[in-house]
This record gives sequence, structure tokens and C-alpha cells, in this order.
Amino acid sequence: MRNNPLIRTLLFVVVLLTLDQTIGFALRTLYNQTFDGDVAGVVNQALANRNADVIVFGSSRACHHIASPELSKSLNKRVFNAGIDGYSVIYARALQSELLRRGTRAKLFLLQVDGDDLFALGKERLALVTPLAAKNAEVLALLEAWDPYVRVKLLFATYPFNSKVLSILSNWRRPPASDQWVALPPHAGQPLVAKAVETPKDATTRPVNAARVQAIRDFIASARAADIRVFLFSGPRLHTGAPTALTRRGWELLATLAEGEGVTFKPLDQDSHPEFKQATLYRDAFHLDGEGARLFTSLVAQELAKP
Repeated sequence: MRNNPLIRTLLFVVVLLTLDQTIGFALRTLYNQTFDGDVAGVVNQALANRNADVIVFGSSRACHHIASPELSKSLNKRVFNAGIDGYSVIYARALQSELLRRGTRAKLFLLQVDGDDLFALGKERLALVTPLAAKNAEVLALLEAWDPYVRVKLLFATYPFNSKVLSILSNWRRPPASDQWVALPPHAGQPLVAKAVETPKDATTRPVNAARVQAIRDFIASARAADIRVFLFSGPRLHTGAPTALTRRGWELLATLAEGEGVTFKPLDQDSHPEFKQATLYRDAFHLDGEGARLFTSLVAQELAKP
């Protein structure tokens, strides 16, 4: 009987599944105790700070541009910056969904979104929120929109922790940073020079990323249902001349969306605030350094103070 190929195959499968469930359980236990690290701890850190009065969502232009300590002083409220490098509004929506599912005492969500973001194509980066899908149907739906086989993959207990093992082991039980805001150092080397940004040839015809637009709508609707105010904003970039036609088109779409949803969208760029034409405020053409971030944060605080 031991030599029966079918029996041997079944035993092999049982052993593999048992190992998967055992290792998966261990990884999830360790993951739930990890609050540091850009891969394993960043989501848990945000969830642990879900009761901050103000929570900032967005990409690198949120996590590096909103100086949480400065905004906290200006508003006299606790601020947590949950922005993260390289992730879009789809990630922000997934994280917000889990914050709301677990319960939050926040009263204000800031969502950074740039005009160009509405036209970006390609697969979304969502691996960081995969561990949330087991208990959050909204997160699962967002994942499934980009990977129709994700439900099958999630049958394997180790799948949510793919590419996270080293980060989990190296950051497990390390004390978390107080915030995800990181002040970028000034530009090193040759001085930055503002350059003209070329308008894409398809600026007026490029299709809108409907998934991202829907994520923004869902973000606003979910916040409204929880009686949380939403403020949409975009930040400056270092360039000469006016923003590109694609950026302006994105701003118009965001302004229309925000008006329809009853929230504020504010593009804070070098046209509205000429001080951001100074190259000395930037780390690179897309990111402000620490000094620039503090200036930008003060402008956001002023906008939030308006009725």
C-alpha cells in the first residue's frame, strides 16, 4: 500500500498542507506583533494609531510632505501620517477600510492624490494589505480586481506573507516609530534646476483609471458614513512653466468629484504658492525636503482652518 502512487501523492499533499497551515499560523502570529519596517510593520503601525484625531493617507508625496509634528501643533490635535512610498489611492482605500472596520476615533482624513494619478495604468501594488483580506471583504474585493485567482491563493496560509518573511523576522517586536513621516534631507550634489515638463501627446485623450476614481469615491463615502471629514490635496513639483495638460485635466476631474461628494480638493502647487519655485526646498523634482515639507504643512493647516 505504501508503494501505491496515489496514496503517496495524497500523503505528500497532506504533509504540504499541514506545513503550510503550521508555518502560516506562526507567520501571522509574528506579523501581528510587528510594527516596524517598510514591508511587514507599516500597515500594523497605521492600525495601531487608528485613533489619532487626524490621519494622512497617500504616496511618498504624503509621507514626506506632511510633517505630522508641525500639523499636530497647528491643529492642536494628534496627527498620524500613514502615507507610504510608491502606493496609490487603491492602497489608501484598503487601509482606510480596515481602520474603519476595527473602529477609529479619527475626525479628519487627509488624502493626497495628484492629477496624474487618475491616468496611471498598470497593476496596483497591494501586497502590503494581503494579510487583511481574510477578515475584510472590501480589501479582498480590491485584491480580486487585480488578481482573479487571489481567493485560491489565500487558501494557503503562507500566501499573505510572501516576500514579508525577512522583514517580519528582522522587525518582530521592535518598538514602532511614532509616525511614518520621514523628513527628506536636502538635495546633495549639483544644485537642482527646475526643468520644463513635457505634456504627454495623449494628455486630452488618455483614459481615466476608473478603479482609482472609484476608490476615491468609496474613500469619501466610507468616511462620511463614519462622520469623518475628508480633505483631498495635491502638492508641488519642481518645474518651469505651467502644470501639464494631463495634470490640469486630473485636477479638474478631482475638483468635480470633490464638489459632487461635498468635500474639499485643494491643489497646492507652485502656481498657487510661488514660494515652491525655490529649488532649495526640494530633495528631488518630485519631493520636498524637510524644510519644504514644513512649509507645505503650514499651508495645509491654513486650508484646514478655513470654514
